[in-house]
Amino acid sequence: MITVRGPAEGWTVPADRAAWIPADSDVVIENTRSVSVRVLYFHRTVATPPTLDNGVRVIALSSFGRELRDHIVARAPLHHGDAVSEALTTLVVDQIVEARDASLGLPLLTSAIGVAFAAAVAENPAAPVTEIARALAVSVRTLERAVLTETGLGAGAWRRRARILTSIDALVATRSVTEAAVASGYSTPSAYVAAFSGELGSTPRRHLLSDR
Repeated sequence: MITVRGPAEGWTVPADRAAWIPADSDVVIENTRSVSVRVLYFHRTVATPPTLDNGVRVIALSSFGRELRDHIVARAPLHHGDAVSEALTTLVVDQIVEARDASLGLPLLTSAIGVAFAAAVAENPAAPVTEIARALAVSVRTLERAVLTETGLGAGAWRRRARILTSIDALVATRSVTEAAVASGYSTPSAYVAAFSGELGSTPRRHLLSDR
């Protein structure tokens, strides 16, 4: 899994998803461990629809789109004026435009208390907000207000979304709802499924099936 971070928001990109990043985007790409990433760079002269200029998107490429991406990476570089190269470019742009939106955004925390809260959630996903506030030596009310002011989400809602987004790597890697629940600090698979569905609008198993 990688994370694309902009000035005010971050996007989680699991192994089964892709990210479209327009030219000149103010972003940083991060990962917590070694990952294999395939990157397609598009020259400014490549014609893309205006819809692709609307910021970072996390997308779910079709099976054909993923195979096409891998073929282009293996064949690279493509050349302007070469019929096959231009056909491949047109095809992959179409696949990106038509890809299902799978945005997994999490507003970033940048204040001192916000950064400390985010670090605490990452270190122990199972820790409740009350426990984190106590560890940070602030009241729950102060923590809630700080997170809400920065992100528009309460501390509990931000924590829940962060837990679900970070669970997706384990879900994709293990194909196991139970393993993903454990990795994200949920005591039971049913609690994890309920939280996952509430955040992403589908169950973990449907998420896995959509990648086939």
